[in-house]
Amino acid sequence: MKRSIKFQIMARIVVVVLVIIISFAWFLYNQFTSINMNNLSKRGSEEAQRNLIQLQSAIEDVYRLSEYLVLSEEVSGFLKNLDRFTPAEKAVAAGKLMDNLDRLLVSGKYIHSFCVVAENGESFWNTSPYDDFFQEWFIKNTDQSIPSKELGFTKAYDFPATSLYHRRHTLVSYVSNIYQIEDGKSTVQGQIIIQMNLQGLLDDIFANNSLFNGIAVFDEGNKILYGIGEDINRLSDLAVQLRGGIESLDGNYYVTSILEDCEWKVISSIDQNEFAKTADIPYAIAVSAVIFLALILLFVFLFPLLIKISKQITRLDGAIKEMSGGNLDATVELHGVQELENISNGFNIMVSNTKKYMDTSIESLKEQQKLQFELLLAKINPHFIYNTLNSVIYLARQKKSEDIISLTSAFIHLLQDSIHLGKNRLFEEIANEIEVVNQYIIIQNYRYMGRFSFSCRWDESLAGTYIPKNILQPIIENSILHGICPKADSGNIRLEINRREENVEIIIADDGVGMDHERLESLFNFKKDETVKTPKLRHIGLNNVAQRLEFIFPGKHQFRVESQPGLGTKIVIIHPVVTTPDYPNSKGVERN
Repeated sequence: MKRSIKFQIMARIVVVVLVIIISFAWFLYNQFTSINMNNLSKRGSEEAQRNLIQLQSAIEDVYRLSEYLVLSEEVSGFLKNLDRFTPAEKAVAAGKLMDNLDRLLVSGKYIHSFCVVAENGESFWNTSPYDDFFQEWFIKNTDQSIPSKELGFTKAYDFPATSLYHRRHTLVSYVSNIYQIEDGKSTVQGQIIIQMNLQGLLDDIFANNSLFNGIAVFDEGNKILYGIGEDINRLSDLAVQLRGGIESLDGNYYVTSILEDCEWKVISSIDQNEFAKTADIPYAIAVSAVIFLALILLFVFLFPLLIKISKQITRLDGAIKEMSGGNLDATVELHGVQELENISNGFNIMVSNTKKYMDTSIESLKEQQKLQFELLLAKINPHFIYNTLNSVIYLARQKKSEDIISLTSAFIHLLQDSIHLGKNRLFEEIANEIEVVNQYIIIQNYRYMGRFSFSCRWDESLAGTYIPKNILQPIIENSILHGICPKADSGNIRLEINRREENVEIIIADDGVGMDHERLESLFNFKKDETVKTPKLRHIGLNNVAQRLEFIFPGKHQFRVESQPGLGTKIVIIHPVVTTPDYPNSKGVERN
């Protein structure tokens, strides 16, 4: 049977120091009692104040959220138009409202959820705005109606586990009215009910304190809202007697604090085992002599055990250094006493959790980068819209109705494609991207009539496969504006999409003015947040296309630009065949 390190050490200490402890026990007890009481009072007050601040901060989060929602024009507008909605419109509007407001919960760690209540009693819970689950549970457990006749905090109640909240919580709700002001008069338009996770808050407070063995919160009527620890029943009995500060009753010590905003009372009982920890030994000489004598005697008995333990600690230190050097697969196995085995198990669990956290952080960073690129995709060039509408006006004056229909249809198609960028995916089918290019060419043919011709050829075997969204049109636009337009005569633009084994090859070539090496280098030297000042050039240019390809296919693609002054420009893109729009989050790469 393995003995704990504490047992093995104490077994050797008892024989040596028993006589010394008896000799000094009475003397030290009398001297330290007064000192311990002062330290206990100071430490208890400080820790209770820290707990009070944390509780007050959580309540202030509730107040701030309530104030924001009460004053929110979005909430007020929703309630004002509630009677005008059809059931389908009401469901859509409620879902949209809750989606917009859910971001507010990030700022309040202990805010469980909130509910918007209309004057007619309809309620919309942010976690499930389409059913009455919360309304029924609230009425049943708080003995209140909806809308509630009482404002402020309700009594505490248990909330069951759901698909979103996987375990039971003890909550307390805060109710406030929403007022509508018209013609100088204010009327109640509805209510906001905010649920605070009182159980989670006190669990965290209790877990982070080392002095109290019980903490309980009471409302202004001394009714317990929630308690945690070993002495809750006794705290409930003493709630009326305890007034404030640190008090002693029946040999036990309690610290009482009052929350001014809501008049809640927080009572904490002090663990008697902490009494000895508060000692501040003033008699250094006497104690030092005792310790010195004890150490001499203990050295003889404990030295072999300490050598054994030190070897294990050295192994643990080596594993820690491996981890700090970047090896997240480092493990250590310690044996001999139970505490060392617990330490090694805890270290191994910590390394495993750290590795999981690093993997999660990397995935989160990739998601952020993805969103940044989607924001770049969503930008529409206002000059292009202006020029297209000018062309429509010109054709209207020429009374060319068929041309107007053709130009407008192409323009609408491009606008729809821009709107569809919000679908939160980076890929589009090749056929759809080619159709976008064709519609764009129709518009530019009206703008630059007779200045260029366009041809497109693509491998039909690629039907149903995907390429990165919006990489063709920006390159073709640059070919028109900076390759063909500067020429004295007309030019040609050619688009080819071919299959090359397990890759897609995209070729966009023109016989325009071309570029020298210096101009070619400048196209790829724009900084991340720098915009091109030429009004005819889109923000999404060659540099952005290259960055997106590197983000989507890191190390698995080619992006080449071949150009000579007077001979034109050729751009070649090669990347893997993609068979699903969810790449790279799914196995959507075709393999031979």
